[in-house]
Amino acid sequence: MYVIEGFLCFLLLYYSVSSLELTGPSIHAARLGSDTRVPCPFTVDNPTLNPNDLTIFWYFQDKEILRYDKTVKTTSPRYSLSTGVLVMGIANLTISNIQIPDGGMYKCSVTYRTRRKEKEVRLDIGAPPQVTVTEKTVVVNAESVLRCSATGFYPVDIDIKWFQDGEKLNNISTEDPQRNPDRTYSVDSTVTITPTEEDRERIFSCRVYHDFLQEPHQKDFRLVYEDVSTDRSSAGIIAVFSVLVVSLIIIITAVLWWRLKQRKKDNPDRTYNISTKDHHKDPGFKEQVTWEHEPMEKQESLEPSIRDSGKPQMLAPIHITMADKSHVQFSLNLQKFFHEDMKISWSWKDAGGGDVLSSVETISTRDDNVTYEVSSVVLISHYFFRDPEIKFIVEWKHETPETRTVTIRDLPWRPHVGAIDVPKLEDGKKATLTCDISGYFPRLQSVFWFIKKDGNETALPRDSSNVDKIYKVPEREKKQPDHTYSCEASVAFTPIKSSDQGSEIICRVEHPSAERPIERSTGPLHIGECSHTEEIWTPIH
Repeated sequence: MYVIEGFLCFLLLYYSVSSLELTGPSIHAARLGSDTRVPCPFTVDNPTLNPNDLTIFWYFQDKEILRYDKTVKTTSPRYSLSTGVLVMGIANLTISNIQIPDGGMYKCSVTYRTRRKEKEVRLDIGAPPQVTVTEKTVVVNAESVLRCSATGFYPVDIDIKWFQDGEKLNNISTEDPQRNPDRTYSVDSTVTITPTEEDRERIFSCRVYHDFLQEPHQKDFRLVYEDVSTDRSSAGIIAVFSVLVVSLIIIITAVLWWRLKQRKKDNPDRTYNISTKDHHKDPGFKEQVTWEHEPMEKQESLEPSIRDSGKPQMLAPIHITMADKSHVQFSLNLQKFFHEDMKISWSWKDAGGGDVLSSVETISTRDDNVTYEVSSVVLISHYFFRDPEIKFIVEWKHETPETRTVTIRDLPWRPHVGAIDVPKLEDGKKATLTCDISGYFPRLQSVFWFIKKDGNETALPRDSSNVDKIYKVPEREKKQPDHTYSCEASVAFTPIKSSDQGSEIICRVEHPSAERPIERSTGPLHIGECSHTEEIWTPIH
């Protein structure tokens, strides 16, 4: 009797789960053409998670696209799920070669023993614009048009502004965006000016704003002045010469095409069987190659090509994602190598030393059933990212060893700095300026405030008695649902109209992931009249 009761208690304890939670962000952004992992981290209160008691479903627009029940089944080879990290509570959906139709609402459903939880994640697809200045030739003292093109961007919302030596230009015309074959957009923007001789040394700028740009993309350039004094008859000569050159090119192309056609008729296709048994595990494997024209030269270059194909290929950079609130995930994918004897190791290194990191590898054969691919995943605690100089190193050994190094500079979470919020300024009356900073990781950002007068910058003091002229952001950081951080930087000062009118206040943000500091400016300050005065510079605490 006691034996039966004990056995029943054991079964009840084994199959009961008091807690199953799905965490992670509800919005995930991916760049067009990349491989991405739609996040679905989960937690259970059992000390040891058993994958055999786990069932996972992924849905896209309410249609099942992947399921895991001891094995993975998908509706498309572009969908996959890494079973090696399930024990870590990671059920992310991997989508390769992201395209615009992949955007939308995904749903992750996780069942562990008797508990089931679901979570929706919106996948936003985007592509930043490529910006070029296509027209900058002008005629002095004559109305001229400058043109700037933004191409390959998605979504469609975009804003283009023009500047001359930092001053905004008017008389701008932006065409309606046009759809490209890959569903991205292109748009042209023009500005009409009447340039003078003084404009030769001025800098003109086309500045583009888009959601998938970390900061506005700006193209600076100088005007190119056309010499209208040139004899117009020379233009006619050039035009006639151009027609002759084009005609000659057409004739040469036709002759070459005819000769190529005759050569193909005299040299039919040849087929060769080449043994590649020294390059992979199947000694009976033969590859059929069909050559057209000059087969002997191609035969000489084929052997090195086959030999190189056995080397592991890293087709994409190391993929970096936020696994959960306390871990960052690095993923390495190697493909198209022969035989499965592959060793991969991860480690970290800083000024004080280093150590190895625990990773999970998943190896499988590719669709050709001849070559292999391997995925290696490592979870790294947020603790490591307190040191901006730390390095993470992955090494793989197949026939020859190779390594890659990841630093904080490679992390994708660069700070987004909003515009400075400037209240109404009055002479002698204290005012507070604020600037929102978001989307950064790790917490290694620095914020500095400056005032710019007559082209000279002066750092704002932290307080009136401190000789340290650097004002840093107060500790007002908040953790966002996607596990990045945000804060509000602020500074308070009392503007004096006689000395501060027309000056600029600059907020400068530095972060290890950004190549250069990110700046926002108030533009020239306008200070009205007020009879009350206060202390000039006072930091916000």
